[in-house]
Amino acid sequence: MSLPDLLSALVAINSINPSLVAGAPGERALIDFVAHWLRERGIATEVIAAGTDVDRPSLLARVPGHGIGRSLALYAHADTVGLGEAVDALTPRRVDGRLHGRGAYDMKGSLAALLRVLEGAALNPLD
Repeated sequence: MSLPDLLSALVAINSINPSLVAGAPGERALIDFVAHWLRERGIATEVIAAGTDVDRPSLLARVPGHGIGRSLALYAHADTVGLGEAVDALTPRRVDGRLHGRGAYDMKGSLAALLRVLEGAALNPLD
């Protein structure tokens, strides 16, 4: 899956923060997608409950290295703001070589890049 295709898949998943928009679905579907994507690439994942709200979990993924060196932590948030008056914001669209849609710039673009970094690290473990 290309990076733009991965980003498009992430943008299409509604992960609106229910603390910002009443009745919004939260991050569960996005976390489930990311966990599945990582597991398909042999990366161990753990979904962690965030208190009592089952729709707002966190995800921990681990890619072990070969050495005894220092650890590196990469972090991304999974929620997005509401749709506002945006027309079909969950449908990714390309305009002038850029991908647009809810969360494409905050933070799903960075999340897509982070996933590709983890994929590369799993294929070529660090020392």
